[in-house]
Amino acid sequence: WDFDTVLNSNAVEASFDNIPNVTDVFIHMNDDYMFGSNVFPWQFFTKKGIWTFMGPSIIPWTKESLGRTYQRAVWRAMTANSWDMIDKAYDTKKSDHLKLKHSPFMYYKRAFAKIKQKWPEAFEATKSHPFRNYSDIVTPLLHHNWVLHDPEAKQLGMHATLPPRSLFDTDHLYITYKMAPEMMAQQLKRIERERPHFWTINGGCTDAGTARVFQHWLPKFFDIPSSFELAGRTEDLRDPLGLES
Repeated sequence: WDFDTVLNSNAVEASFDNIPNVTDVFIHMNDDYMFGSNVFPWQFFTKKGIWTFMGPSIIPWTKESLGRTYQRAVWRAMTANSWDMIDKAYDTKKSDHLKLKHSPFMYYKRAFAKIKQKWPEAFEATKSHPFRNYSDIVTPLLHHNWVLHDPEAKQLGMHATLPPRSLFDTDHLYITYKMAPEMMAQQLKRIERERPHFWTINGGCTDAGTARVFQHWLPKFFDIPSSFELAGRTEDLRDPLGLES
């Protein structure tokens, strides 16, 4: 592996257990995950184990059910690959398929060895791809479902709990760059008003106006720059939609 050229998040996630000194239970967040207010340990962990932030999906994630979209969307393909493996291993049904939320992932380091033993070929193939590939698997899905469904997980003291659906309506907000500028502004005002503990902004941005709205708002919501930020924050951005008024 040449780590400088691996741009495949699936390959990176499949190797989290190789991080030196990583604890037996750890949290992973992507770079588009945000905290909207103070968070506490019980929002990540239960008395017995971990929360698994997965919620209902309007479609079953299988190659068959996705049809042509399997060939057009690499993320859908990877998710379908993973659910096909889970269904075969644990006899889960299409109606049981859940969608990973854009929220923190809690992991058991010990579980990585177990899921790699269960699906060795899939993990080795995914780790060999420097870019996302249609044959990849999604490590959080395999990890969470192994802890939820595999009897060995309970025997080893690893427990996972699915949160109530209502939690995702109030405390896990997802917004996308694909929104029109006006809708983006509304969602950002909602974040200011409701202060959800977890929120994320995701998706490819094709509207310059939407990007400007977010770019103008972000340093005002997070008004203390991180120590690793590039020097010279942009302070002269225009107020694209009159957010200051």
